[in-house]
Amino acid sequence: MTKSVTYAKVVGKFNDNAENQNAIVVLSKSAAASIGALDKRFQVEIAYGLPLEN
Repeated sequence: MTKSVTYAKVVGKFNDNAENQNAIVVLSKSAAASIGALDKRFQVEIAYGLPLEN
């Protein structure tokens, strides 16, 4: 909706509870604020890749 972009690091799995039920990703408060999220649940587009081997 806002066309904002942020880069985030995957740090692990999250516990499935009522607050994040059916969620695909959970963002930190600072990551959500940086993209301008207004509600606890919002639509995102996910693009991912693997780091290049040196």
